[in-house]
Amino acid sequence: MQSLSDITRGIFAARVGKTPMASPRRSRKASLSWDCLEERTVLSPFGPSQGFGGGGLFFGSGGFGRTQGSTQNTQLTTAVTQLKSDIQAIQSKSTETVAQIVALRSDFHALEQAGLFPNRRSYQTFENDLLTAVAASRAAGNNGMLTSAQTSTLQAELASAFGSSASNNAQVGKLFNDDLAIAQASEINSADLATIAKDQANIKAALGTTSTGSTTSHGAGYAGRIASATAASLLIPSYY
Repeated sequence: MQSLSDITRGIFAARVGKTPMASPRRSRKASLSWDCLEERTVLSPFGPSQGFGGGGLFFGSGGFGRTQGSTQNTQLTTAVTQLKSDIQAIQSKSTETVAQIVALRSDFHALEQAGLFPNRRSYQTFENDLLTAVAASRAAGNNGMLTSAQTSTLQAELASAFGSSASNNAQVGKLFNDDLAIAQASEINSADLATIAKDQANIKAALGTTSTGSTTSHGAGYAGRIASATAASLLIPSYY
C-alpha cells in the first residue's frame, strides 16, 4: 500500500510534469510531514483544472523577517517557529488515514465530472467552520459529534460554496461526510485552535514591528500568509 508521502509526491509530480520518486515506507498515519511543508508542497483537494497550481500555505527553510543586512527580526522568527512547533504537536494527535484523503480527492473528481466547482474562499470558510464545530464538540465531551442543527447549517454552507446547482446533490453530501470524518480524525479541540490563534496574533504583532524598508517582502510575505490563514488550512494538510 502506498504511503501518504508517496501519494503526495505523485500528485505534486503530476502537476509539474515530473516522474514521482518513491520514498521509503512509513507509518500509515496520515499526517503530512513538516518536510513536505518545508519543500512548499502542500496537498490540495482541488484538481488541476481549478488552476490553483499546487499552491497552498508553506513554510520555507529560511527568509522569515530576514533583513537586507545581517540583522534578523528575532521576534518574527520566534513567532513563526512557535507556530511551526504547535502545528506539529497538534498534528501528531491525528488518526487521519490515507483512505480518508483518497476519498476526499475522489469526491472532488466526481464533482468536477459533474461540472460542479466550489468557490475556493467559501469552501475554505466551510472547512474552518466545520473544524471549529467539531473541536467545540470534543471540548464539550461529545467526541466531535455534531447536533442535527449544526449538521444542517454546515451542509447548507457547503452547498452554497458550490452554487445553487449543488442543492441536494448526493456527491456534495458525500463530500460533507468525508470532510467531517477528517475533521473528527484530526482530534483537534478548541484549546488547539486557541493556541494557533495566539501564535498567529504573535506573528501579526511581529510583522507590525518590522520596518517595511528593512525586511524583505519575501520573508514577511510568507509570515503574513500563515498569520492570516484559517486554522483548518494550517492544521489539516488534506484540506483546502
